[in-house]
Amino acid sequence: MKNYLLFGVLTFIFFKISAQEETINLRITEVPYQPVYAFFRTSFDLGIQQQVDFNHATFKARNQLGFSIGLISCKESDIQFETRIGYCQVDLSNIDSVPANKHYDLDIMLGGRYYPRYPTFALSKNTPVRLTFSGIGGLGLRGNDLTNMGLTVALSAGFVFSQKDNPSGIMLEAQYRPLGSNAIAGVYLHPAWLLSIAWLFGP
Repeated sequence: MKNYLLFGVLTFIFFKISAQEETINLRITEVPYQPVYAFFRTSFDLGIQQQVDFNHATFKARNQLGFSIGLISCKESDIQFETRIGYCQVDLSNIDSVPANKHYDLDIMLGGRYYPRYPTFALSKNTPVRLTFSGIGGLGLRGNDLTNMGLTVALSAGFVFSQKDNPSGIMLEAQYRPLGSNAIAGVYLHPAWLLSIAWLFGP
């Protein structure tokens, strides 16, 4: 009888310790592996039907492609600081008699971004999603030879997809450039919409 009682007590203690260890391990995996102080951001941008005025008519550019790199702070706040260096090219080669086949932009911008500390919702148990939007502005060189300087502004909104225990992720955004460009004589580029996919890298 005593042997059965001893066996029962030891079995109870074993399962109790196992349950505690499992709980501790679950709590550890819910914490990011490292604190994040800033995200490095790199993105590719695709224009959506860039409109161009030339010779009293409106055309659609062949394509508009760009990329950028930058930093997004990660403070104890939902509002973060953002800096970005971007390059964009608009192909005008489909427009007859246009003075230049390409229009370029090289921008340096800074501003703010709403990036919540806690997810907005989740696609699954391990895929948190955050709503994010930003407003940045600065100076840019533009034209077919990057000799025309002017103001540049970018407004964007989208979502960030990450993992439960990894702060890095993918950002999908719609971006609006509200300032047009007349850096090429006789040619005016309208304000433009772009789709952006960005990769965020934590520490």
